[in-house]
Amino acid sequence: LFTACDKDCGHDFIEHDYSADLVGTWTCLQEGLAEALVIKADGSVVSTGVLDGEYWDGIKGSIKTVNNKMTFTYEGGDNYETRFDIIPGVAFSIFNEEGERLTYNYCANDLADEIVGMWVCNDASSDAQDMMIQTFDKNGKCTLTGYLPLEDDSEQAKNEATDYKVVGDLLFITIPAEKIGKEEPIYVVDKLTYAPDGTA
Repeated sequence: LFTACDKDCGHDFIEHDYSADLVGTWTCLQEGLAEALVIKADGSVVSTGVLDGEYWDGIKGSIKTVNNKMTFTYEGGDNYETRFDIIPGVAFSIFNEEGERLTYNYCANDLADEIVGMWVCNDASSDAQDMMIQTFDKNGKCTLTGYLPLEDDSEQAKNEATDYKVVGDLLFITIPAEKIGKEEPIYVVDKLTYAPDGTA
């Protein structure tokens, strides 16, 4: 049922400030993109991510919202405005330049401290192509032994030292260029789930 109303109905547009709802750590892991955003109450934002193989770490900027419009302004001039939807404390979505929806989930806990230690993959297939032992130190260094997490499972590592970073629930691991015979390193990003008792 639709009811007609002329321009003098007296309805006012209600503006809403979503700034407080955006404070916290938000992560997105979709095809071609992994990004973690840490948003502060003052509107500052720090971005770490990988887009089509290109990695960036700790890019600072600011975020402003007016109703359903969100504006990002980053150091270095990478700025854009987008439309967004939000479910406070759960997720928000923005739209990239191609009109694709990017969904960021809220991270109540940062897992950077919880990942420190040695972890053994217990989901290996019968041919052991998924076997990996990973040891994470507090200083952002890790050691990999087993099959590297690449599309081509033939690459193996034995006590291979490399760098890692955890932001929220995203784990960024650097696969050194010399290990895979390339000119540039590869960045592998995984979404972490963590058992409260630290068993998985």
